[in-house]
Amino acid sequence: MAGRRLRLKQLTSQVQGGEVTASGQWSPAAEGQQALNLSWQPADLQQVSALWQPGYPFAGKGTLQLALRAQGNRWAQIGASLSGEVSLTVNDGFLQGLALDQALDELLQQKTLPEPTPWSTLLSQLPKGDTAFNPSRLQLTAQAGRLNLAGSAASSITHLLAWQGGVDLAKGQWDLQWALLDSRYCPALTARLTGPLAEPSLQLVEPQGCQPWRVAPVTYPPQGRQSKLRP
Repeated sequence: MAGRRLRLKQLTSQVQGGEVTASGQWSPAAEGQQALNLSWQPADLQQVSALWQPGYPFAGKGTLQLALRAQGNRWAQIGASLSGEVSLTVNDGFLQGLALDQALDELLQQKTLPEPTPWSTLLSQLPKGDTAFNPSRLQLTAQAGRLNLAGSAASSITHLLAWQGGVDLAKGQWDLQWALLDSRYCPALTARLTGPLAEPSLQLVEPQGCQPWRVAPVTYPPQGRQSKLRP
């Protein structure tokens, strides 16, 4: 304990076969400075899923790097002041309960949703099944409570997804742009998720022209949409 701060200089531990290194500080003061640095390699995402218990369980091995800063001792203050970076690279990812490739094929055929559609409504209509992933990456940058996912991409067996924008924690609003990329890394379909954090809506838009997105080191799936591995 340093003054009215709790400081962790460095902690290293073995967690589910991986090594976790963490440091940071916590202050109970109203304007206190908070910090967390964490590295987990290899990260076992199945264990994270078991603790989180999301609607669609997931698994995979990866590398997690996190360095975040914030000010305040309440979640609203912390969210509004959050800054830093989070990087998660995943190998052999797996999503249970959602046939993502089938869902994306159906969206490509539909092309547009003329009006914003509640996200909860879309989730209830998604096909059941499982999805395997090639190497993928989550890249998150936070600045004054605004989370940006630019550079994040996920490669399934036959599709490449990418994200830009994200969440404004200070306002409690989504502003996330999502794209289904072709082999030239140009959007074949784009969508925008907007609205309150708990009740966002999605609107699909057919893109105009070819404007490649930067998603390296994630690559277009070598199998492509014509893969014999398709279900």
